[in-house]
Amino acid sequence: MIATTGWQIARLEWEKFRRETRRQEQALAQLRTAAGRAEVEATAAAARHATLDAEHKTIELSIRTSDAEQLAQMYESDKTATLSQRANAMAPVKDIDGLIASIQKAVGLNLLVRRDDLLHALLSAVVVARGRAPLSEWDRTLPGDWKDSASHLDAALAAVDQEKLAAVRKTFSDAHFAARFATKDLQDRIDQIDSNLKRMDQGLSPIERGTRDLIDKLRSHGIEAEPLCDLVEIRDDKWRMAAEAVLGRSREALIVEPGRAIRALEIYREGGEYSFQHAEVINTTKTDNTRPAEKGSLAQIISTENRHARAFLNFRLGRLMMVETMDRMVAAENAITPDRMMQGGRTVRRLPKPEHLKLGRATQAQMREQLQHERQELTLQLAERAREVGRLEDEARLFEDMFARFRKMMDSGLTCCGCGAELAGYDRKLAEIGKNIEDAKRNRDPKLVADLERLAAEVETAGRRKSETQKVFDGAKSARDKAEGAYDDYVQKNRDAARAARRDRARQMRQDFPQSTAMREYRQEFAGMATEAIPNRIDGMTADRETRSTNRRSTLMREMTGAMNKHGQEFHVVPPFTAEEATPTAVEHWAAAEKERLDAHELVQYEEQCRNAATEMTSAFRDDLLHRLDDAFMGIKNTLIELNRHLKDRQFHGRDYYSFKALEAPTHVDMIELVEESRKPEFNLPLFGDRSGEANSPMMRAVRQIEEILSNPEARTEDIEDPRKYFNFELYIQDAQGKIRSSLTSRAGTGSGGEGQLPFYIAIGASLAATYQNRRTGESGLSLAIFDEAFNRLDTRAIGQCSQFMRDLGLQVMLATPDEKRHVFMEVVDTIVNVNRLGNQVMIDTELLTEKARDAIVAADPYRKGFDLFKSELIAAGTAPAMPQDQAAE
Repeated sequence: MIATTGWQIARLEWEKFRRETRRQEQALAQLRTAAGRAEVEATAAAARHATLDAEHKTIELSIRTSDAEQLAQMYESDKTATLSQRANAMAPVKDIDGLIASIQKAVGLNLLVRRDDLLHALLSAVVVARGRAPLSEWDRTLPGDWKDSASHLDAALAAVDQEKLAAVRKTFSDAHFAARFATKDLQDRIDQIDSNLKRMDQGLSPIERGTRDLIDKLRSHGIEAEPLCDLVEIRDDKWRMAAEAVLGRSREALIVEPGRAIRALEIYREGGEYSFQHAEVINTTKTDNTRPAEKGSLAQIISTENRHARAFLNFRLGRLMMVETMDRMVAAENAITPDRMMQGGRTVRRLPKPEHLKLGRATQAQMREQLQHERQELTLQLAERAREVGRLEDEARLFEDMFARFRKMMDSGLTCCGCGAELAGYDRKLAEIGKNIEDAKRNRDPKLVADLERLAAEVETAGRRKSETQKVFDGAKSARDKAEGAYDDYVQKNRDAARAARRDRARQMRQDFPQSTAMREYRQEFAGMATEAIPNRIDGMTADRETRSTNRRSTLMREMTGAMNKHGQEFHVVPPFTAEEATPTAVEHWAAAEKERLDAHELVQYEEQCRNAATEMTSAFRDDLLHRLDDAFMGIKNTLIELNRHLKDRQFHGRDYYSFKALEAPTHVDMIELVEESRKPEFNLPLFGDRSGEANSPMMRAVRQIEEILSNPEARTEDIEDPRKYFNFELYIQDAQGKIRSSLTSRAGTGSGGEGQLPFYIAIGASLAATYQNRRTGESGLSLAIFDEAFNRLDTRAIGQCSQFMRDLGLQVMLATPDEKRHVFMEVVDTIVNVNRLGNQVMIDTELLTEKARDAIVAADPYRKGFDLFKSELIAAGTAPAMPQDQAAE
């Protein structure tokens, strides 16, 4: 009874499914019908719109091809061209308006009040006149009264005194420059205070800028110098002020070793007038010849362990006696009191109080406080100065722009009346063209125009109808598609389930109601046979499964251990458990967590970008650095070949030949090989790949060198970017057989004046020629070479050879030399400019030498002939008595 009821329920579910299916099919048919009707209406509306649009375009084309419309189009083209010309004519008006805007800003800020009231009044008149003539509105049709307002504005602009304006411009420019200069002085003083505070942190005394610059300059030449104030201490504070006042700037006098004293003084002298202001250098070569200080002198209250400092103090203060009263002062030749009253040279004066105490370390706390307080005040002043500089810069630029616009307007003859007349002409032309366009349009066919207007309205209505029907069709189509989808989903989900339920219930009902007793007995016998064989089969399958599981477990453990070790070595990962604790469960949990962490890492989404970036970086590194360096190396090689070509057959000093050579720098040998390999087709740079197989190859050493430089923020990238760093350049001196006799480096310190100087000029000329030449075009441009007191140690023949060499290189040489060298350079130069000064007057005279004149001077030059030939010519001509050889040479 139960089976029968279940089967009946399954049949009812199936019938329910079929009825729902038929209902949905009926609804779907209705939606399809509605969508079809909507599609027909939409298609008809679209066809109607297309037909009307075609008719409208046909009539429009007929009108456009008519004579009247063609004439109107021609006038429209003329109108467009005229508008463009009028826009171009507005450019001068905008320039004048920009000038007036500058004037209006200057007047509004009252910049000239109490500076130049007359100029302020004239500029104010321009602003008032501009109110009656708004030039910014002239881009439209000009008003009827534009002439009067333009003439008033022209008069106001012409009345501005240009000389006064130029003077005011200079005043504001000078004020801006002075403010910037004062700001720079403040910043320099702050920088000096910061430098002194750093010195005090190191236990040193503060010094002035000139002394600091000289110390740095000497250190760059390998000479160590120490200021006196860092080496002494005051033993009696009562006499500190007197000692500081007497020494004055000598408190910072520099002490160098006697063996380097002369070279230090030469460097000081070469610095010029303003390089090391107020700096002093102690003559330490006199240390051993200095007498000890007298007892009771000011030198005895200053202690030092430096013998040069001691000698200097004994020399400067060892005869200056310390006294307390005026009677003892007048009794001594040289004396000083604690309050800085000093006698010297039979006069008594009070020394000025030092601004800062520098001797010794005892006053550093007070000195630091003074410097910090001064820095705070200077910082406030600097901020105020910066604001003032910004304001003065704006004002200077305003008047500079105003003056430039005035000059431009005056040079081009611009006036408001002239610009207005031109614009008025364009306005009249545009009005005439507009009238012609209206007349041409009135001559069109009235019937065609009416049809065009009617069709335009019908096209608009048909367009709205087309949009509405298309919208309805889209809605019906969407509802149909949605219903079809729902129907397909319902059938797919329910049909198979209902059919299977019905069949299962029918099969169960047949099994529950067997047809005969024999069938029941057969089923019991069959079930017993199967049950007896089950235990044996279970035992065999269980043993086989355990054997295969054991073998597979061992294999998997080995594979797991190997994978763990490989993963740890490749990615430097240490699992959170030991080898004994590495059970499959523990490894599974750790691996799953690690995979989840890696999959969720934000870098995963950049995998493709990283791969592309690696490719692009490798290509950029090869193309932008290696290939560029290779091109630079080739340029250096070609430059040296060209220079040596000029030097090949040129002899100097009657025996020397010069040649340039570039030797590979030892620090860049690997980089040079990497650059050379980059040009080969099979070149592959392992910038981001595995490098273990060739770790000691030159290429890999070069790559590691590049990585070290790029990874160090303080490293200088010029070491790999500058092609000049890859070579050591040398100028060699050879004999006629090509044997190297010397070089510029060795000749600089050991050769005579001319022998040491000539290679320098050869190198300078070659460097200038290589710098001026454009390697791409081969052109060299101006190629100007300027020398002051040039070739002062060369003889006449060497000067000629060196000048000819520079001429062959294409250099234009300009040199300054005293008048006593005039006869020498007349043999090689093209033009001589004589500059003579008498008081405040400078006279300039120019001489142009010809080739004939230079040849005559060369032929008469006794320095080229030699003493013997010159003497024989004099004797043969009988024009001069014999004289000693040394006098003749002079």
